[in-house]
Amino acid sequence: MVDAIGRARNQPSVLISTSGAGIYGDRGEEIITESSRGTSVGFLAEVATVGMQRDEMFKRQVSDTFPVRTALALGKDGGAIPWIRTVFQFGFEGKLGSGKQWIPWVTYHRHRCAFLHAPETESIHGPINGTSPIPVRNEEFAKVMGKILRRPTLFTVPEFALRMLPASEASLFWTVYE
Repeated sequence: MVDAIGRARNQPSVLISTSGAGIYGDRGEEIITESSRGTSVGFLAEVATVGMQRDEMFKRQVSDTFPVRTALALGKDGGAIPWIRTVFQFGFEGKLGSGKQWIPWVTYHRHRCAFLHAPETESIHGPINGTSPIPVRNEEFAKVMGKILRRPTLFTVPEFALRMLPASEASLFWTVYE
């Protein structure tokens, strides 16, 4: 893609890419901003790190790059709600492990707006976090999703059950939010 952009007659001036908020890894109670350093520990962080390396190659071809670090996008017209509904139907409707893990999230509408806002705003350069400014704990997230989906959230999905999943799948449920 880098070569194709270099050969293009009308080269784009802006590149908008996406990666996940999982790039920050487990930071405990630390407040995360766009200037926070990423980590390469964990499946999702590794994937996001590869994306950042790709973005560096594009910086030679375009005048500005905007990596949008996305979170779990939620909305009735799109996003992760259908996927979460399926997960809940398979019995994962309670909190995961201790439930104290932070879950970054964003409304589906705001998620889409993040991709339009960055290139139109001259003061923005570099990565932006496409997340709500206030993450929620997994325990609270499970309760709210249970109400929305009309499913009980009485049980806890034990940590050992999540750790039995392959690393790439377990990180979707556990490690990115620890």
